[in-house]
Amino acid sequence: MNGSIIVIYNEIDYMNSIKYSVDYGNSFRELNLTDKISSSFKIINLEKDIDDRATHIFLLIKDNKKYKIVSIDFGEFFDNECKEDDMEF
Repeated sequence: MNGSIIVIYNEIDYMNSIKYSVDYGNSFRELNLTDKISSSFKIINLEKDIDDRATHIFLLIKDNKKYKIVSIDFGEFFDNECKEDDMEF
């Protein structure tokens, strides 16, 4: 897989979503997490998977005075098919 994941979030306020980029920061999309998390949350820590090629991130969040760990897989946002211009001869 070729690419990187950039995640930005407000570390001060409670929120309902995070913003991410899979094209080196050229564009950002919003990922709403309220369907998985019942209320707004505050991100305490963000960690990536140990494998540099992995597409998972882990969030430690505070939600209604409870701490939770959330795993997000960004793998589906990458184009996994090789194209002819991906090859070098």
